[in-house]
Amino acid sequence: MGIRAEQLNDSTITAAQIADSAVVTAKLADSAIVTVKLADSALTTAKIADSALTTAKLADSAIIAAKLANTGISTAKLALSSITGAQIADTAVTADKIKPTCITAAHIAATSITTTRIANAAIITDKLASSSVTASRLADSAVINRKLATTCVTATKLQLTSITASQLAPLAVTGAKINTATIANVKLVDSTLTEAKIATGTLVARVLATNAVITAKVLDSNITEAKLVDSGVTSRKLANSAVVTKKLATSNVTTAKIADSNITTAKIADAAVNTDKLGFTFVENEKHTAASTITAFQLDHTPAPGSSLRLFFNVDRWRPTDDYTLSNSSVTLLKASQASTDVTVSDYRY
Repeated sequence: MGIRAEQLNDSTITAAQIADSAVVTAKLADSAIVTVKLADSALTTAKIADSALTTAKLADSAIIAAKLANTGISTAKLALSSITGAQIADTAVTADKIKPTCITAAHIAATSITTTRIANAAIITDKLASSSVTASRLADSAVINRKLATTCVTATKLQLTSITASQLAPLAVTGAKINTATIANVKLVDSTLTEAKIATGTLVARVLATNAVITAKVLDSNITEAKLVDSGVTSRKLANSAVVTKKLATSNVTTAKIADSNITTAKIADAAVNTDKLGFTFVENEKHTAASTITAFQLDHTPAPGSSLRLFFNVDRWRPTDDYTLSNSSVTLLKASQASTDVTVSDYRY
């Protein structure tokens, strides 16, 4: 027969009275081990039965870092929401301690993630909330070409005047990337628009500034008829001696295009002036006879000028005003009447 509980005086059994390894589970009454009955550091790993330490058996704040074996706490041993900021030692959470995809936004304290906490290349597109990357979140010069997704830089994402020459990669500005009517004079560096940069048919009248087209900007023989608007070439736009024979289209120098008194002898090629090129017609030997005596008759045309008329009465040349008068095409004879036997002959131009 062993010693029963009622046969033992309270506090009789001290550490010295108990043989090593004498206290086995069967010898202990339920709830017999309270804090004061345990010597400090008495509970070693070997003495604790598996799963013996339930929440109810642990005093508040009983588990400190020194009491935990390395890798002693597994996921199954942690109660829901049991790990708060106060429970985690500084720098305790390393990458290998965190289960994949388990940390959500709700688990992270505000402003706790600094640059040093983020692994390189850790932030991918699906980790960013919409519109979360503002200017203040980006380090200076952080946005380089390979960090940008294709076509992600839209007009609304750019701050006004943010694109300077140094921000553009060579040949980055294609026609498709430029909004309509975007390229104003102040946006261009002098001499930037070379022939290779301008699409065929681009330089229409509305995009050219006043007096923009100077001699140095035009290649030889590039101003064709199709490139000039009607009446666009005024006298002041032509350089001296610019209009040579081969530059003139056939039959295009009309009276209206010539300034008065500007066709001098030097400007006319030898044998260039024939009857067809003159702006008037000569009439020679226009004869007038009468069936009876008359004092006036009509010319076939109105002389222009009137002073070009030369009138011969029979063989004598009559003088205007003294011998006859002219009104439009009507001749009035003053010196003598014309009989049926007389002949008048007129030379004039019209």
